[in-house]
Amino acid sequence: MFESSVEGAVHADEELEDKQKRKVMSLLEKVEVLDKLDRGTRNSTVGRRYDVNKSIIHFIKKKRRQVQGERLSLCSIEYEYFVCNSS
Repeated sequence: MFESSVEGAVHADEELEDKQKRKVMSLLEKVEVLDKLDRGTRNSTVGRRYDVNKSIIHFIKKKRRQVQGERLSLCSIEYEYFVCNSS
């Protein structure tokens, strides 16, 4: 009985290894995606470039304002850090 549960655990570990790991795109990558889409590149082509499904590219396009807002927020934080720490 013990052997079968160990074999089951090993089999479950193998299945997890076979699954593709989740890719988290950086803010810079999302901005690049939006730039490519603005230039007329297709979702599927951009998805292949970043090794993600075209549905992820569509979702980034749908959340354009949120991505741009995060970009502006990050830029203002970096600017404040640079200005405050340059002396």
